[in-house]
Amino acid sequence: MADSDGRSVTVWLPTEVLTELDAYAAAEERSRSWVVNKAIQRYLREEKNRREQSKQTEEESHPRPGR
Repeated sequence: MADSDGRSVTVWLPTEVLTELDAYAAAEERSRSWVVNKAIQRYLREEKNRREQSKQTEEESHPRPGR
């Protein structure tokens, strides 16, 4: 996704989280926005995988009749 294909959002973060975020961004020589974007992408990907695995496990545990 290109940088210009997005929109700004506002979030509230506890001070200690913001401090950690800024330290991480500085250590990686990345912007705060870049780090947050990557973290959200990773979270969404992991949650999607978790839901798919949970659904598959549920289907295997409770097969539908005739299947």
